Amino acid sequence: MNKRLHIILGRTLITLLVTAGGLMLLSAVKTKDAKPCEKVEISYRNGQTSGFLPEKDILGLISGTIEEQPVGAALEKFDLKKIEFDLEKNPWVYDAQLYFDNRQTLHVLIDEAVPVARIMDVKGNQFYLDRRANELPLSTSYRSDLPVFTGIPSKRNHEEALKKLQRIVELGEAISRDSFWLAQAAQIDLQPNGTMELVPAFGNHIVDIGYASQPKIMLERLKQFYVAMAEAGKLDAYTRVIARFDKQIIGQRSNVNEPEKTERKMAMETYQKIVEQNKQVVNANSVTTENTAGRIMAESSVEKEKVMPRKKEIVNEPRPVENIESQKTQDKSSDKPPENSPEQTPQKKPKAIMPKLEKN
Repeated sequence: MNKRLHIILGRTLITLLVTAGGLMLLSAVKTKDAKPCEKVEISYRNGQTSGFLPEKDILGLISGTIEEQPVGAALEKFDLKKIEFDLEKNPWVYDAQLYFDNRQTLHVLIDEAVPVARIMDVKGNQFYLDRRANELPLSTSYRSDLPVFTGIPSKRNHEEALKKLQRIVELGEAISRDSFWLAQAAQIDLQPNGTMELVPAFGNHIVDIGYASQPKIMLERLKQFYVAMAEAGKLDAYTRVIARFDKQIIGQRSNVNEPEKTERKMAMETYQKIVEQNKQVVNANSVTTENTAGRIMAESSVEKEKVMPRKKEIVNEPRPVENIESQKTQDKSSDKPPENSPEQTPQKKPKAIMPKLEKN
């Protein structure tokens, strides 16, 4: 009998201890939930600390969800899953992760979209394209100094248009990673047949880059062409430069007198000075991402989008085509059109040049 009583008392004691422990734990949790948020730390997965979604905007989104300022609000006010969901509604956020540490600090990790090209379609609509070919809205507070593409079709929900956008993304990313081309590539026009033409910031000519296959290699070869022409004092010797071919660049001459040899050095120095000034404009007041894709620059909230008239092509009759890099007479191109691409149509006149960003 005594043994049975001992067993009952033991079980009762264990039950009381478990209940007490649970109550203490619940009390501790409630006490912790009642504590205020001491701090909010925001970090960007791509290393960008400000831009189209700066910290103040993220704090504003969190405040809108919990209906009060984050710092000082009780931890029980934070529904972290809901806050993550609300943050991911923003087109500039791929993913958001939130958690509290044991010091009541709210950590916010943002995977932010990185634009690689600025787009103007045939109807005048403007937006950015990110690496995934997603369309991102312009900002009234920030601008990313990126290559500008025009002539984009207004209907982009079919396969052929998506292929064009993907080629634009590849070219835009290659330009964004090269400071020379970020300063020199003023505008790229998409033609109706899918080929592209580049309008340089310096020089009175148009560059036919075809379908821009292997853009990194093509741009490096074209850069060497510019250096060689600057050394020879022939930067204005061509009205059209064809860079779509493999391992060669072809120039169509204009009726511009070749400068004297004594002027060639001056031409090269002038060219380098102008390109260097362009680089300084590109990098002024900028924040560079770890992957160097794009530089974020402030602009006025009341600034209106403007389009400047494009350079007029010289209408003089061209002389015979001259091969600059190769003496080959064959013009077989490795830059083939993509599958199901329409036949090439006569080249249209250039459209518009986007204004270069002025240093504030």
